[in-house]
Amino acid sequence: MVTLSNLKLVEKKKLNFVSRLPGRFTLEEELKDLAWSEPEKWRDIGKFANYKKASSYHAQDLYARLGGRLYRFIVLHSNKMDARKSKKIDAMLSKEKEQLTKEITKLEKEDFNCHIDAEKALEKFYTEHSKSNHSISGTVIETHTEKRKRGRPKKGAQPEIVVTYKIKVEIIKPTQDAIDEMKAKAASFVLMTNLLQTNG
Repeated sequence: MVTLSNLKLVEKKKLNFVSRLPGRFTLEEELKDLAWSEPEKWRDIGKFANYKKASSYHAQDLYARLGGRLYRFIVLHSNKMDARKSKKIDAMLSKEKEQLTKEITKLEKEDFNCHIDAEKALEKFYTEHSKSNHSISGTVIETHTEKRKRGRPKKGAQPEIVVTYKIKVEIIKPTQDAIDEMKAKAASFVLMTNLLQTNG
């Protein structure tokens, strides 16, 4: 239902609609972020079915434009989605940390001839993982290694000291508040409508 061409057609035909906003629109995530940034605005709208295990919902109304037109969006949070999404988020974070650890191990084995090269490699690593849910904190460390020539050294000869630079990276786990918010957003979805008025 929700494509820009369909929305134009609906407006042309003067039809009213309510539909789910697909996740392919970046607006969906933006609306979830906005809703969860103002938790005091959620309202309890209860259950839509009369059985014991029916989902209970909270909702928050927001207004935004899509395709140049103003629509009313309802962000909904389902308590029944929490358990399923929670396990999925935990598995995703575990896999992400495992992959990040492998990449850090590989980076930390590298030797750099100068401090600047090591810093550039660290900045590149930051950029590549800027969207990670885990934070990373890295430092450049100067190392000194004795380089001895083959054979018996001459009396009083001093070994050559080779200076190289290595990178040390620490993984910082998301805070529990951040994890809880991720899970809450995952258990949310967005409806949209061109009916702008509410009943209160």
